[in-house]
Parts: sequence; structure tokens; C-alpha cells
Amino acid sequence: MHHLGHEFPVEVSVSPSISTDIGYFSNFIRDITEHKRAQQELLNAKQAAEDAKPREEHFLANMSHELRTPLNAIIGYSEMLQEETQELGKIAVVKDLGKIQSAGKHLLSLINEHPRSFQDRGRENDAASGDVRCGQGHRRTGDDDSARVAKNSNTLQSILRQT
Repeated sequence: MHHLGHEFPVEVSVSPSISTDIGYFSNFIRDITEHKRAQQELLNAKQAAEDAKPREEHFLANMSHELRTPLNAIIGYSEMLQEETQELGKIAVVKDLGKIQSAGKHLLSLINEHPRSFQDRGRENDAASGDVRCGQGHRRTGDDDSARVAKNSNTLQSILRQT
């Protein structure tokens, strides 16, 4: 019992000792209130994370739908504009519209093939180098990525090896 009259959690350590003919025990009592509070906070945080999982999945499913709909419109409209501009002979504009389509299709493939990838990309603050396995969704890197890379004086090198 605490000197203020309330109960509190303790850790008790008891050690036997012998001195000449007399045996005795040394007792040590330690207040572990802070430890128990921190432990409960961890349990509460774990439970909150587990409770948030279904909401996160629901959010990602909705976000995936919300992104796919306008991307499909952008891709379709750019294809239509590309056909019309090609008929008018404006080759430079046709190339730009092709870049819009390519970027839109790339984003759409990320959303379709890796529904969580756009969330994970949002958490990345630093670039990393290393080997990456590319699946069927791999698109060429080059024109579409060069402007974003050059923006912060970064470099991008793609080395593709068949494994």
C-alpha cells in the first residue's frame, strides 16, 4: 500500500543471507507503476493499430477506385486527342500526348498490380539504390521519368538483366 493510501504495482526481490548463526532475508521492493503504464500504452497502441486495419483496407480500396476512374478518362481522352492531332500532322503534340498516355498507363498498372504501392510510396522520403525484380508491369524508364529525376539534380540509371 502506498503511503497515500492507494495500491500500486511493485516488484519484490528476496535474497537469503547467513551471518554467523543467524539466517535472515533481504527484501527489496520497487515501484513499477511507470513500467505498467508504459506496458498498457503499448497494448493500447497495438490494439488501435489492429482496429485501424479494416478502415485502412477500406480506404485503400476506395482510393484505388477514385484514382482509376480519372486515369482511365485521361488515357482515353489523350488517345482520342492523339488520333485527331496526328490527322492534323502535329507530330510534336502527338509525342507529348503519347507521354501523357504512357504516364497514365504506368500509374494505372501500379494501382492495379500493387494496390498498396501508392501508399508505401507516400512513406518513402529518401531514394534507395539496389536490385529490383520487375514483373510484367514494368514499363520503360526514360522520357516519362527524366523530368522528375532532373528536377532535384538526381540521376536515374536502369540496368535490366534477364534472370
